[in-house]
Amino acid sequence: MLEYTRPIEAALELIELQLSEDASNCEVDPAKTSYASVGFAVIVPVYNEAAVLERFLRLIRDGLPPDAQVVVALNGCTDASATIVASVSDARIRTVETIRPGKARGIRAAEAITDRFPRFYVDADVEIRGSDLSRLAARLATSNAMMISPRAAFRYEGATCFAKAFNDVWINSNYIRNGAFQYVIGLSEKGRACWGEMPDVLADDTFMRLSVPPEERIIADEIQIIVRLPTRWRPIIRVRRRIALGLRQLRSLGYQPREAVAPSGPTIVGSQPWPKVAIYILGVMIGRIWAYTTPLRTYEWGKDQSSRAH
Repeated sequence: MLEYTRPIEAALELIELQLSEDASNCEVDPAKTSYASVGFAVIVPVYNEAAVLERFLRLIRDGLPPDAQVVVALNGCTDASATIVASVSDARIRTVETIRPGKARGIRAAEAITDRFPRFYVDADVEIRGSDLSRLAARLATSNAMMISPRAAFRYEGATCFAKAFNDVWINSNYIRNGAFQYVIGLSEKGRACWGEMPDVLADDTFMRLSVPPEERIIADEIQIIVRLPTRWRPIIRVRRRIALGLRQLRSLGYQPREAVAPSGPTIVGSQPWPKVAIYILGVMIGRIWAYTTPLRTYEWGKDQSSRAH
């Protein structure tokens, strides 16, 4: 085992994107402010999540306040997702559906039918309870921050050797340890005012995170969610391709990339053997090469079924 803390920027060319908009854009328009809304809103984009949706809806209703609102945004689903949502009898759960798939498209459709804040954007494959969202909402209100995310606990039991090695390194990166704003993102009304309509981007979490000034983002370490990572090599490569495509797309839309440098840049930390690091770098680079040869217009969102089998 080798102890080290080493920036891997040179090897992986990991990019931190800096939005061109100034932080002063995060202003609420008084004319658009609704004081009649109560509770918080939860937006759940869903694309063929039948394997996990029943579990998600069961957990999200556990401790969910009676005045909360959950908007399930079905976007281009071809599986039983719509049937599963329809089978849940709960006035707090609403459904909106788009014919074409696309997470950003689903978010736009959901935002069109809710004006509540704080507003949470939650991936359907995570495990989080309604009571956790209540605590996040309370923490966001008392902190006066614009954005909040819980701490993620990662699970990948039964992973193959290569998948386990990759995940072991990934969860020990500074990006994760310092708090990755993804999976569950909560926004105050002022935080959501940092941009207009949700653009058609693959890297929606990155777009949201970088739209809000760093000093206005907090991680609630006391609130933990469960995130299941891919347990097979192929799904990991597909995820890495999507990440690389998402960053490339943001750059093509005019956002100016800048290289992150230590100590703020992504690093591998802790005690990790070199073979694991090599596997991690290999996975990232294969994903980048695949993304480079994939036209954005032909990309179709794929699912990692290996992490949805639990």
